Amino acid sequence: MKFRKKIILTYTTFLVIISFMFAGMFYVINANHYLEQEFETIRTSSNVKMQQMETIIRDMDSAILIVLSDIEVLNSLRTFSRMRFDTLGELLFHEASATIQLKMNSFYLSDRFYRMVVFNDQDNVIANNTFKINRGINSNAQFADFPYLEAVRSNNGRSTLIGLHTDTWGNTYRPEVISYVMGIEYTNMGFIEVQMTNNSLRDILVSSEDDYDYIFFTAEKDLLFSTNLDLDPEHYLALIELFDNQVQEITEENGSSILIHASYSENGNFYLLTISNTNVRNDLLQAVLPFSALLLLVGILVSIAYISLTANQLTKPIHELQHVMENTRLDNIMETEMPAKISDDEMEALYITYKDLLERLNASMLKEERLSVMQLQAQFDLLQAQVNPHFIYNVLNVLSGRGLQADDNVICEICSDLAKMLRYSTNTKDKYATVQQEVEYLQLYLSILKYRHEHKLNYEISTDPTLESKILPRIVLQQFVENSVYHGSSTVDETITISVLGESLKDGWRLQIIDNGSGISTEKLTEIQNSMAEVRERLSGHRHHVEMEIGGMGLVNSYARLYILYPEEMDFSITSKPGQGTTVTICIKST
Repeated sequence: MKFRKKIILTYTTFLVIISFMFAGMFYVINANHYLEQEFETIRTSSNVKMQQMETIIRDMDSAILIVLSDIEVLNSLRTFSRMRFDTLGELLFHEASATIQLKMNSFYLSDRFYRMVVFNDQDNVIANNTFKINRGINSNAQFADFPYLEAVRSNNGRSTLIGLHTDTWGNTYRPEVISYVMGIEYTNMGFIEVQMTNNSLRDILVSSEDDYDYIFFTAEKDLLFSTNLDLDPEHYLALIELFDNQVQEITEENGSSILIHASYSENGNFYLLTISNTNVRNDLLQAVLPFSALLLLVGILVSIAYISLTANQLTKPIHELQHVMENTRLDNIMETEMPAKISDDEMEALYITYKDLLERLNASMLKEERLSVMQLQAQFDLLQAQVNPHFIYNVLNVLSGRGLQADDNVICEICSDLAKMLRYSTNTKDKYATVQQEVEYLQLYLSILKYRHEHKLNYEISTDPTLESKILPRIVLQQFVENSVYHGSSTVDETITISVLGESLKDGWRLQIIDNGSGISTEKLTEIQNSMAEVRERLSGHRHHVEMEIGGMGLVNSYARLYILYPEEMDFSITSKPGQGTTVTICIKST
């Protein structure tokens, strides 16, 4: 899988998870907010319905007070309750009945309520609205027929709200009504009842725009009124005290989720259950889920688009680097074009690293080629000078044999040292040598020179053991020492002293060849330094076998071979004053 696809897949997966979490949190927060709004709405609707029922009950109570506040009615009620069965008593009874009925037939009482009834334990019954159709009372109705008599009596003269029941006093028409009953002077003067039909309550309490169903219960848990006839009041009756004026969410048998609010009216002495008539969870899903899903979808799409654009920007430098690498060959390493500016710091560092790698590779190739050419040229020059090493070995053997015959050990030693030197110098297998090998070769060379110059040549070789494994071009130290011996001894009759010193430095290592010879003239030293600068410049530029033009095995040639091996690390210097000797310093810095 490509890197770009990995980025898109990885971050898309991450952002999809984040989007789901965010959408889930959004859904939960909005769902809770939606439910809180629903809770507040059902509380508000419940309060409205409760106030409406309290108003109805208060009007029924006011109707009773209106009747009982009239002195004539009260006197008539006393006469009504103490009727004697004689002519005078019957006359008084009819007069009292007329007074009471006249009061109850007032416009307010007659129009407001279905029926108002006064009755007592002598089976005397007076009702209003008897002149209206279907409002006539049953003349045979008995006091004992009133089904809620015991409940009213036990209330000690206080008003009693009676739940939905069939009208007790009707003659031909007996609708379902609720009643508000009060005992007159602790039942001694009878009872007064105000009725309101179920249909009248429905006209007042039921609205087609209402989203809730309402069930009213009396304090005795009898059904008072229900706005939905399809609901079973008994099913919800147990929830009245369970919820204790709280909104609760319950799951019905059919799986629908509804809200129920239970409350109690202190003023009306009744309970009210407010029930949502819709599936709250379905409404919640319809209200919140689509927007949450849309938010999730938009979040995912935006995330994918952003990640795709970001991945393109991130992988663009990689594609460019890939293109550069694919078009890089050995013959155009330094001609490879790199972008001028990379926006991404890490990618820019990668570009720089790759560019440095190409530069190091190119430098290594140049160094290898130059060393190879210089080594071949050095070997060529040595072979030219040596004519035929095998022939020389044979000659040395002959000389050594003659020395033994003449009992001259010096000749044998000279021949042995010279043979070792030839074996080292004619080795074409190794391009490089260690400092230890160079020093050993140099000791052989100086020992032979010592046989020639005897007391006129003194030498000292002192190198730090830590430098033994350091690398040098082959036969490079011998060139500097040879230069000191021959150029120094040409004008100086005194003893020539040559010191070869090697030491380890804090940041590298250093070799010095010091002599006390006649030195190098200023003009000659300038010429040598110019030649070294020219060689350095040519070796640092394009390679077209420039080394072949150097030629010889002299001072400049030795410098060239050192520079090829250590182009950046070497600090090479020649210090000389006429008559004060010459010092050649080779300082190699650690990398």
